[in-house]
Amino acid sequence: MLLASVSCSTQKAKWANIAFHNTTAHYNVWWNGNESLREGITKLEQSEPDDYTRILPPYRLGTKESAMAVYPELDRATEKGIKGIKKHSIFLKGREYVAYVRKCYLLTAQASFYKHDFVTAEGTCQVMINQYAGTAEADASAILKARCATAERRYAEAETELDALVVSLGKGTFDRSQATDLYMALLEALIPQEKYKKAVQFAKLALDAKPSRQQRARLNFILGQIYQSVGKRPVAVKYYEAALSKTGEYAMEFNARLNIASCADLEHANLPQLERQMERMLKDHKNDEYHDQIYYAMGEMYMGVKDAKKACDNFARSVTAAGRNPAQRARSALRLAGIQYELYENYDMAQRYYDTAMSVIGPDYPRYRELKSRYDILTSLVRYTRTIERNDSLLAFAALPASERDTLIARRIANLKAAEAAERERELIRQATVENAAARNTLQGDWYFYNTNTVQQGSQTFRQRWGTRALEDYWFLSKKGLLGTGSLIAGMETPPQPDGEASGESSDKDVADTAVLSSHGNPDDPHYPAYYLKDLPSTAQQRDSMHSETAIALLGAGYILYDGLKNTQRAVEHYLRMTTDYPDRDEVVQAFYMLYRIYTRMGNTPSADYYRNMVLMGFPDSDFANLIRDENYYRQLLQRDQILNEQYADLYDTYRRGRYRSVLALSREVSSTYPGHTALARFQFFEALALVQMDSTSQAEQLLEGIVATRSASDSIVPFARSLLQYLRDGGRGADNALQSESVADPLNLEQLAGRAAQQPLSQFNDVPGLTELSPEAQLFRYRENMQHYVVVLLNNKQIRATELRYQIANFNSRYYSNKGYKVNPLLFTDTIQMLTIHRFITAAEAMDYRTHLLRPESPLSQMDPAEYQVFPISTQNYATFYNRKNIEAYNEFFEHSYKSSSVKQ
Repeated sequence: MLLASVSCSTQKAKWANIAFHNTTAHYNVWWNGNESLREGITKLEQSEPDDYTRILPPYRLGTKESAMAVYPELDRATEKGIKGIKKHSIFLKGREYVAYVRKCYLLTAQASFYKHDFVTAEGTCQVMINQYAGTAEADASAILKARCATAERRYAEAETELDALVVSLGKGTFDRSQATDLYMALLEALIPQEKYKKAVQFAKLALDAKPSRQQRARLNFILGQIYQSVGKRPVAVKYYEAALSKTGEYAMEFNARLNIASCADLEHANLPQLERQMERMLKDHKNDEYHDQIYYAMGEMYMGVKDAKKACDNFARSVTAAGRNPAQRARSALRLAGIQYELYENYDMAQRYYDTAMSVIGPDYPRYRELKSRYDILTSLVRYTRTIERNDSLLAFAALPASERDTLIARRIANLKAAEAAERERELIRQATVENAAARNTLQGDWYFYNTNTVQQGSQTFRQRWGTRALEDYWFLSKKGLLGTGSLIAGMETPPQPDGEASGESSDKDVADTAVLSSHGNPDDPHYPAYYLKDLPSTAQQRDSMHSETAIALLGAGYILYDGLKNTQRAVEHYLRMTTDYPDRDEVVQAFYMLYRIYTRMGNTPSADYYRNMVLMGFPDSDFANLIRDENYYRQLLQRDQILNEQYADLYDTYRRGRYRSVLALSREVSSTYPGHTALARFQFFEALALVQMDSTSQAEQLLEGIVATRSASDSIVPFARSLLQYLRDGGRGADNALQSESVADPLNLEQLAGRAAQQPLSQFNDVPGLTELSPEAQLFRYRENMQHYVVVLLNNKQIRATELRYQIANFNSRYYSNKGYKVNPLLFTDTIQMLTIHRFITAAEAMDYRTHLLRPESPLSQMDPAEYQVFPISTQNYATFYNRKNIEAYNEFFEHSYKSSSVKQ
């Protein structure tokens, strides 16, 4: 007993003490903690599959959200590590005598790292580097510290630290057993920086350092991806084949085969053989969920053999098939968008696919800024080009003889019905195939509901057809109150078609019958002629309005093509059409000026002189003429526009404060300072609003009539002026229908109309910073990122038992946040809503992280209907305001604006 008591002491560095604490720290503490860490890492890697649409990282780290699911294992590892340090450390005279205490330090650092608590992990690593320099654990900590910098996207810092360790390794002062981890950590920092040459060098060094079989397969796959990305397809194939021979993972094997096919080129590929291989993979049922990736590989294969048309077809199929794989959907959409943009210059199609991709990717995606910039430019462009195409089409269609127009509409409707009938027939055949397969399974003793594949397919088919329905009587009706129970069943088998029974053929009789209804039917239903006639211009005023929109759109598209996309040829086409089709419009001076600039840069002096004279002689007093005469005039224009923008913002703010006479004075001052400027209509609109508030409706009407009469119909302020004018003429009872559909001109709320109008840009082509603000109720809350926070759960107490959920969340906190000490308090919010408050969180970011975890599958809320609860963080300052006012909608508005759109992300 005495010997055991003496051996337990940590105050002496004798052999017995060191041996006792080493053995106890090893088997009682570190081993259990390390097993828990390994278990957590394994679960994390299994829960976070690799994204093969991007170059793989050397390690699977997962996301902060996925790491939350393994908090219990990582917390246990941390607990064991801290216990080993506290109970078994013999640190005397600057030296640690118990080797496994160093391992316990490393264990806690690794647990923090995989929890994505990189600040804590980095701090622990720094302690080890300082205290235990020269040990294997200190070297491992140096690598982990650099990996923390990589995880926080401090790539240059991580690269510098790891380069220094590589130098130490070369000098023999770094633990050689850590070489593989060192090279892979450096590779991890280089790939996001796209330093592929250096990355290849260290990937090959890692392969030479005798990694594990799994690491070897991954490194070979990464090398294949790098070589493929830089266009060295034959070399990439070599490394993909090496990965195939080493990997035991089906996903990596499958993607390696796809990438080998996608590396095809005219010199090295056997195209017919690769096509047969791809077709076999499509037919293999175990690849059903991978069709999106197969189509993408086929697209790359055809691009390699210079068949862009087939490539685009397959990329489009990949986008369609990638419904459940957002990463592949983004990859395929971006690839197709890039081809349409660069190869075909089909900007409309490119914008559609960039739009698909941008809804999926985030700021951490490679080349995100470049992609976002291109997407924004294309989005601005297609607003104009689609206006041009639409107006050209409607004007041309309206110019046709009525009989020819009706025949075309009838044929369109007949074709639509034929397509729908064919789709119904295909759906019936598919369902029959599924039912026959289920029947065969049942006859063989394999009951339908025991066959998980069949049940899953049937469930998916049901959701596609019916959506999500509650398990109740008459589940197939979305609105049960429209009909009595007695008439529910009669019409369910085959719902009537809008124009009789659909036929599978576009017969002459169908065309003739449909033509009879050319002026009848529902204008919102494409089965009726009214749908195709509703937007046709029928009066001279409507046609003039469309021509005005087209002229403005030609100028806008031309400028974006020239300045944004650098496509001079297409820009010239738009400007020339403007000068040809609309030579009498005042805006044509802009086309003349731009053609003068373009031809000057091209060195086409005769054409440049021609359009220069058109500006100077035809519009001698215009800004464009002054720009030609004086190169510094542009600076004066910029200064003037900046002043107008500031005055516009002041005008709106003055109106909101109810200082209506000041609004009149400011508007009239601007009118006298800048006579004839296009922005004056905006100022006059607010002047009219102020006059309405002052009961001077007759003067307001005069101002509004002037705006409507003098401004182009395409000017965005005109619909607001019309709406307010109609409101006044109807005695405050009505508003323009075009704005009513957008809830802009509520006759009881002129403030809303003013707010929407204030967001309209002063210039037709240059957006002014928006003046969008939160509602007055939402403005009562203030965002404080570093203030203490709560997380609030609001419950429908008729559907969810608050007491039971309280204990479930407490158990959730005990399992995943045992070291945090979060508490859950219930409180009655209203008669029908209970409130659970979880507290406290140090910052908004910590509260948002907890909210994210509370919405994950392992949370007790996952078992409940999302419509019956709401979860959001709230600062201690806002908590009292929220509880007293009980305006949930206002706080949700504030939450969406201040938390989700700020740097605090889910």
